[in-house]
Amino acid sequence: MSKDTKRLVSDIEFDSSSMKRVRHNITCLLDLPDEIFLLICLYLTPACVLYSFYTPEKANFRLHRIIFDYYTNIKFEKITNGEFNYLLNLLCNDKRPLRPESLTFSNEHIANLMHRYFNNIDINRNKSIFVNLKSLILVDCSSNDLDIIAKYYFDIIQIEYLNIIVRKHDDHIQFGMRERYDAVIHQFLFGKRICSLHKVIIDIPDGLVLCNPLVANQYLQNIDLALETIDDLYLLLGGLLPNIEKMIIQLRRSRILSCRRPHNMPLCPRLTEFTLLEPGTGLIIDDMKSIFGYMPNLIKLTLSIRDTLDPTFCHGPKFESILTGYLSDLRRFDYTMTHRIGEKTLIEDFIIWTMNSVSYDDENSQWIHIYSFPWPSSKDDKRELPFSKDEYNSLVTSQVEQDQYMKHIIITEANQLVKLKRHFRRAYQITTCLSIDIELPLRISKVILTKQIPISSVYSIVQTTVRHLIVERRLNDEREVCLLARQFPNVEYLKLLFPLEKSACIRCFQTLFSIDETIYANRRLWHKLINFSTGFFHNEEINKNVTAEKNISPLPSTPPPRRQLSVVPSPKPPSRDISPKPPSRDISPKPPSRDISPKPSASDASSEPSNTNHSLQIANMVIEQNSVLIDMVPSSFNPHKELDDDGDDIIYPEGVTDFHPYQIVARYRKAIGESTNFRLKPLLVGEDSIETLVLGLESFAHQKYCTSIFTREDQKFDNSIYRASTGVFDLGSIHLLATDSLPTANFQFEIDHSYDPEIFQSEDGIKKFVHDFCEAISKVLFCDNNSIRVFSINKLVDEEGKSQVKFGLTTPEPKRTEQLAHDLQTYARSGFESDTILQYVKLKEYECSWKSVLSYLQIRPGDLDPRFNFDYRKPGLPKEETRGCYPYHFPLGWYRHALKVLNKYGEDNTWIGRVDAEGEWPVAFHGTRSGAVSGIVEYGLLPSVIKTDAMKEEAIEAIGEEANRPGFYVATHCEGGSSLYTAPFTVTTFPHKSEEFRIVFQCRVQPGKFTTHKSPVTVGEAWRIVDPSAIRPYGILLKKEGSTKGKVEDATEEEEEEVQSSTDEIDDATKQKEDDRVANVHETSE
Repeated sequence: MSKDTKRLVSDIEFDSSSMKRVRHNITCLLDLPDEIFLLICLYLTPACVLYSFYTPEKANFRLHRIIFDYYTNIKFEKITNGEFNYLLNLLCNDKRPLRPESLTFSNEHIANLMHRYFNNIDINRNKSIFVNLKSLILVDCSSNDLDIIAKYYFDIIQIEYLNIIVRKHDDHIQFGMRERYDAVIHQFLFGKRICSLHKVIIDIPDGLVLCNPLVANQYLQNIDLALETIDDLYLLLGGLLPNIEKMIIQLRRSRILSCRRPHNMPLCPRLTEFTLLEPGTGLIIDDMKSIFGYMPNLIKLTLSIRDTLDPTFCHGPKFESILTGYLSDLRRFDYTMTHRIGEKTLIEDFIIWTMNSVSYDDENSQWIHIYSFPWPSSKDDKRELPFSKDEYNSLVTSQVEQDQYMKHIIITEANQLVKLKRHFRRAYQITTCLSIDIELPLRISKVILTKQIPISSVYSIVQTTVRHLIVERRLNDEREVCLLARQFPNVEYLKLLFPLEKSACIRCFQTLFSIDETIYANRRLWHKLINFSTGFFHNEEINKNVTAEKNISPLPSTPPPRRQLSVVPSPKPPSRDISPKPPSRDISPKPPSRDISPKPSASDASSEPSNTNHSLQIANMVIEQNSVLIDMVPSSFNPHKELDDDGDDIIYPEGVTDFHPYQIVARYRKAIGESTNFRLKPLLVGEDSIETLVLGLESFAHQKYCTSIFTREDQKFDNSIYRASTGVFDLGSIHLLATDSLPTANFQFEIDHSYDPEIFQSEDGIKKFVHDFCEAISKVLFCDNNSIRVFSINKLVDEEGKSQVKFGLTTPEPKRTEQLAHDLQTYARSGFESDTILQYVKLKEYECSWKSVLSYLQIRPGDLDPRFNFDYRKPGLPKEETRGCYPYHFPLGWYRHALKVLNKYGEDNTWIGRVDAEGEWPVAFHGTRSGAVSGIVEYGLLPSVIKTDAMKEEAIEAIGEEANRPGFYVATHCEGGSSLYTAPFTVTTFPHKSEEFRIVFQCRVQPGKFTTHKSPVTVGEAWRIVDPSAIRPYGILLKKEGSTKGKVEDATEEEEEEVQSSTDEIDDATKQKEDDRVANVHETSE
């Protein structure tokens, strides 16, 4: 949703208090915050969202208004027959017809979907739809589809955005077809009626052909076109778009007209951004001069020139003089060029614009690549990577990591399949002529098997992640259909070529659509199939084919009935099918039921991980006369195995009186299998020492009343926040420990345990009660039972048969925790009559105290990655670079101990990159003391009323209600207050010999998930974050006090009080004054 829409939705109130009085022990769907409701919608198809919550007869209904984006943007793509018919019924409704602002048609996955739409809606009704459109998107459309769209040209009077992608194999069937879609596009671009059209994207396989005469379009401002030749570009620039501001041009072919270039050219005075993507059409420098002549006010230029014969593109000073002469206002130049080196080639470095270059040899020639970094420079950077032909059909011979950007990989050799798991992090589609004998990575969802492919045997490895399968080889018989279905069982979009022999073809059809004999009557093969297509060829050598396409869901003859909205969701919603069942059995099999319950995502740090080994259990209990102290941890975590070590095997150095640091380091050494004899191997103290870092982390845990645990267990960081909500932190969630960002709602319920007087008689009785109690609370609140932890059970001496249960409620989302705590208080006032355990809870107004209950800091030596440690103390470092297109201010004077984060948050490591690529996260720093940010532990406040969240109101003004949650802060600069936001720790190795250090966390922050503020920092900016999963630590910085020229003094008590209140400015106690250095030394790893 847009910001304005979110604010509008947030302003709508719905009083469900009356409903609560009726169902006081039920959480209503209407009580959910807008954000949670929209997250639930993400797990549904758009048609399912409309089917459930679209109520035009009640336009002011809150849920109807929340899904505004869904009924104003209708998409006909990847939909079942039931969904298709439902959307048609909405558009054709006589009483309240749906009239969207944006319409998308895509034939990419379902053939002829666009044609089917126009055959099912009459022209007059379509005119009433098109007259309201502001955005129209056509994907994989044919020339016939464009002819149909052209009929509504005079009705599309409000269109602002037009995107047309022509089917790649459609234009070369007949040459006349290309002429037809050229004419249609000419009408849209250069007709006189559409004054509202401002942005156009046109992608045609052979490029758009322009011709005279065409009428100039005064209104277009942003255009992305694929043109046939440079001559078409000259026509376009020659007055057809006088007010164009941004232009992206792709050339498809070499010029076919004469080499005469235009003179006395009309200008494009408003054109400030120009991109030219040239695939090897013989472009020369004179062409560029002619093009530059049209755009004197250009500010940003992007060129991608392939295999040019003109050596001027390699001569830096000469090319730069041309740019300076024609484009005097140019501020940014993104460039890539490949040139075959000849005898007259003179290569000289660029001076104004920094370029990289690399040369390589093939069998016949020597080539030079010249390119600028970063690559890509932004999400709109469409420069092609410099490559030559190799085993993947693309080989980067420069420092550019092409495998990080490729989405479609062609595999021709067996060893290349293995490399898929280590490389090509963004690839989701492969084309191969080989049998796939390995399990494909999860990201591979589309597979194309070429004509040479042998159909695999029954022993082939099953590929469960593939959703789109295309087999270009004609099948021999129905047996191969079964083999493919076994290897790719979850395919939704399928294209096969059946045998030409009639009986074999029929058997393949019968096998594909056969029904099992169970009462459910599901298809035996590919039960998730949505669309199937095939082709019948009269001659294998001639491209004359008829495509048969079949949507698999049954076609209801009547509109689906209105579903009654249930506002009382059950804990486990039943699966359901959004398409209504036909009255009689259809020969086409019924679709599988659709489960609309939200499914946890691996990338969502706040969701429950799929690993069920994290269920809570009692790790330890202390039974006293009138009380039982309980320690609950995840079942996969055993803290006492390591803590029970008595340390008798430690050999201390002579003269030591403080044994504590040696005991801590000894536990670490045991975890990595090293000696605990400190006489033979002394304790290493220093900023670059891991053992000093371990002492710092232990000191930090002690400040937070946690116990540090060392273990060899390896876990990913993508569910660290979930584990932290159970009281066990690790290096992936340690920043939350610093700011107390996961508060616990603490309750003390009074309970009558007379129903079971033997509860306190045995450990088994206590464990059973704790388990049943946690499960009962979670059922009442419809929350994860791991969110409930019992801390103690105390007998009430004054009341016989009564006990007090102290327990806490924690979720990965503080706002969710607050809502659940409020609901629990409401239920406790009225009683839990329907629960076998909670019905014995005394009815009263229970207070809720807010305090973080932190148990353990789990330190895994394997989470440290010394390969990427970096010394920011060495001279000659630059003061700043960029990461994620944000300034990265080096923490000069500190030493970084790197965390092992590669593949810890899934397989996509783009976020940790250092080339300003799309998806890269910027760098910020996080202190080890909550300071002005939290205050929850110190004051026991509700997260929503923490007064020290000083920038909350400013953040809400910036991004709306999304920021109306408890926030925590990171800084763009490591210095300028580190003494106030970090707590020092002291290492004492011998009497009268001690050293003091400070720790800061180096993190990456997800772009778009933070707001920037000038306070509460004194240097740089503070970033406020409300989503705990939007920040990822990747390094721990260590600094010895007094190790720099200006010694950092400790903060006074008055300064600490200022930090806690966050109402006064924070003194800059530690600003390090460094001389300017030449930025000639770069960080070696990130």
